[in-house]
Amino acid sequence: MQEVYYLQVIGYASVGDWSPLLPTGNSDEVMSILTRQILIQ
Repeated sequence: MQEVYYLQVIGYASVGDWSPLLPTGNSDEVMSILTRQILIQ
């Protein structure tokens, strides 16, 4: 989870933009998903 906070500090994405932690099936491993929408003109 530290990585998500670091990405907020550097302006990449807010902590609240990420999904809750999801189990990966591997012991002691989780992931979080960030989905972004961009406007293309």
